[in-house]
Amino acid sequence: MKRTTRYLTGLLTATTLIVGLGAGTAQAESVQIPAPAVPPAKTVAAGMRLAFDDYTEKGNMCTLGAVGTDSGNRKVGITAGHCNPWETEGPLKRIYVGPMTQVHTLDNTHPVWDWRDVAAGPIGWIRWVSDDERDGPLRGPLDYMVIEFAENVTLSSQLMTTPKYGPNANGTPYDPNTSLDPGPIEVPSQPWWKMNEIYADAAGNPMNPGWNQTLCNAGSTTTQFFAQAGDPRNVRCGPIGYSSGGLLYSQAGMKPGDSGGPAFVQGQSNKWAGISSWIWPGGNLFYQHVYTSAKRILDDLNPRGITGSGFKITNN
Repeated sequence: MKRTTRYLTGLLTATTLIVGLGAGTAQAESVQIPAPAVPPAKTVAAGMRLAFDDYTEKGNMCTLGAVGTDSGNRKVGITAGHCNPWETEGPLKRIYVGPMTQVHTLDNTHPVWDWRDVAAGPIGWIRWVSDDERDGPLRGPLDYMVIEFAENVTLSSQLMTTPKYGPNANGTPYDPNTSLDPGPIEVPSQPWWKMNEIYADAAGNPMNPGWNQTLCNAGSTTTQFFAQAGDPRNVRCGPIGYSSGGLLYSQAGMKPGDSGGPAFVQGQSNKWAGISSWIWPGGNLFYQHVYTSAKRILDDLNPRGITGSGFKITNN
């Protein structure tokens, strides 16, 4: 990929898709939230929004694409690799810096939070990043991250609708694309559908969706827009124009913050088909939204013998 690739991490500015990643909120303007001594029980599922810091009014958010267990019975999740918070200098400087790419990390130094409840403490830690943005263009078409969840986390195959938020304390209506400070919940989350299988052939082998299939994106920012508009049970769908090596080029639109979120083939929403990866502004104007297939991810992850290898999607 050329440097013109625009990634979809949740640095939520209106210009993100035009000029690349916008500046995040300055560190000095953020408020760090201490974790509780005993973390409360948490439930995680595909489609939830993740944060990679424990601040209010802080960007760099992504979406959880799939949850399951690995060959060691560890609870794991998969999102986009370019969500890795690697920045150590400049306006996007992080206190919680992510690991180096292609390194299996077993210590709990790279935490991940539920963005709506950072006060509950980390829900897990980054264990593996296939690739991120620090070197510019991707070194290969692999853009995934493995998260190992904490003991207090319960995995669920039940996706939930996104709640609708009211204006914040300043009276500002919540805009998922420009604000990280929603007001109180006006319409709570409700059970939506279950994602409890992997898109596969008749023998159960993961497979890539074909060019003639319609792909759907359930990223957390996209679903938030629908929820704010009073339509919480909606996603963005579009045909796959072509595919190459497990990269699916589609008209299924994405927004900043959708990165890593679950994709499925229309009519087969229970089957995880891949994750949202990036917008490619070159080439065919109508097929700029690029997804990494679940098959591509698992073909790379499963033989490695690391956290996440032997991935089995949760079915409960």
